[in-house]
This record gives sequence, structure tokens and C-alpha cells, in this order.
Amino acid sequence: MLILLQKISHALVAHRLDRMRGVRRVLLFCFYALRPSGEVTLDIAEGKVRIDLKDRGQAPYLFLFGAYDESEIEILRAIVRPGMSVADIGANFGYFTLLMSRLVGPEGHVYAFEPESHAYGMLQETIRLNGLANVTPVKAAAGSRAGSARLFLDRKNLGNPSLSEKNIPTTARGGAEEIEVAMLDAYMGQKKLDAIKIDVQGAEGLAFWGGRETIMRDKPVIFTEFWPYGLRNLGTDPKEFVQFLESAGLRCALVHAQSGSLKDVTPETALGIARNRPRGMGWANMLCRKVSSA
Repeated sequence: MLILLQKISHALVAHRLDRMRGVRRVLLFCFYALRPSGEVTLDIAEGKVRIDLKDRGQAPYLFLFGAYDESEIEILRAIVRPGMSVADIGANFGYFTLLMSRLVGPEGHVYAFEPESHAYGMLQETIRLNGLANVTPVKAAAGSRAGSARLFLDRKNLGNPSLSEKNIPTTARGGAEEIEVAMLDAYMGQKKLDAIKIDVQGAEGLAFWGGRETIMRDKPVIFTEFWPYGLRNLGTDPKEFVQFLESAGLRCALVHAQSGSLKDVTPETALGIARNRPRGMGWANMLCRKVSSA
């Protein structure tokens, strides 16, 4: 039944009928109703990717539609160029790592940070299946200081682990894992960094603090999740988070979830994103780029 569902979905995608109102919702409902599990390898436009079917995050979209979050894909295609050096922080099983590996080409490089053991194993397999010589996997979280930490797991959305248990929905908490933490500054050293893609469930501030010298020096394009609630749970003031990026010479804009359009924000106005979800738990993607000297 699962393979039949996939074939039906792919046929709809081929004719863009999946864009009709309610079609994707019905397909996803059927996927969840079948309660699939186990690792599989998928063929997508960029190559092969290893996923776990029990994941309720990226996996259903890749299995049914061959892509996840088209607006995010379009932004990465716009900012990641051949020859770039890129950090994928929170690489999960390597979907965006694979995309960025194709975009930077053989002269570029992707450093893929993923601390969680199960996801890291799939990341390694995605790299192997595609022969990605320009990707270095790093089994560590990027943090404000080197050492170890407890990573709290989400048993439903496998790409949703966090260094704060408060950032995991109560009904989805799935234990914890002891992980390694590395500082981006120490890892990169004098290697130039052109872009950062980061989504680490509230630990973005910790990662940036541990990479502040690199960010100040290279002023990389940064594509980050901005989740005030999650940041606060890990000791980062959301306003100061944006202020730091501005102090590095970057201008930040929030990304509209549906259209992908950009809206410039200040440290003060960025906090308004918290209102797009109940109880002030709203979030958005944020794109920060070097301020033009012109």
C-alpha cells in the first residue's frame, strides 16, 4: 500500500496536481495512517538520500513529493554558489547537505554538523551513496564551548532534537543522548566560510557565539531558523541574537513561509514573529547577508 501511495503521489506531482487545494493534506494523512517505519533510500532530483520512514518531519515530503520546503530550496539555490565553503549545522540525514554539495560543486566544500547518532548514520550513508567527496561530516553539535552535552530527542520528528528538553513537545519526548559539542571557530580555524545554513532548535545563538570570530571575519551569508521561544530556553536573548548578526555587518530579513519573500527586520521588529503561533511560540526562517558598502 505504501508503494502504491508513493506512485499515486508521484503521478500527481508530475502533473502538478498535488498543488490543488487539499491534495497534499490527503496524501500525508494516508501516509501517517499507514504508520510506516524503517530506513529506505530515495531517489530525488539531487541524487539519493537515506531516510527513516517513521520520521514525521522531512521524510514524508521526500517520500511522497520528492522535495521538502520549496521556498527554502529556492533560497539556498540563490545564495550558495560554486566554489563556496558552507557549514550545514543541524544536517540531519543530509537532504540539504546533498543539495548544497551539488551547488558548491567540486571546487567548494560542505561541513555537515550532526550530533545525533541515528541521523548521523543516515547522513554518512547519503554521502556514500552519492560519492560526495566535497562533504565532511562532523559528528558534533556546534556550541559556545567544546565538550559534551545532553541532546533531547523527538520520537516523532526525528529532525527536531534540542539541547533543551523544553523545546521538544511533551507528547513527543523520546529520551536523550550524550553528544559531543564543538566550537565553529576552533573547527574552521583560518578556513574561510562563505555561508551557514543552521536549524538546531534554539541552539543557534550558542553556535554563533562559538563561531563569532569566524562570522565577524568572513561575514558569511547566514540562513537560520529564528525561534524566540527556543532561543530563550537555551539562554539566548532573541533581540541580542539579531543585534549580534547586525554587529557582524549583516542585514537580516524574515522569510515568508509560503511565498519565500523577504522582509527586512530590526532586532525590535523581529520579535513579532513569536506571535505567529499560540503562546508566543512562533518562528520563521531568517536570511542575513553582508551589508553592501555602496
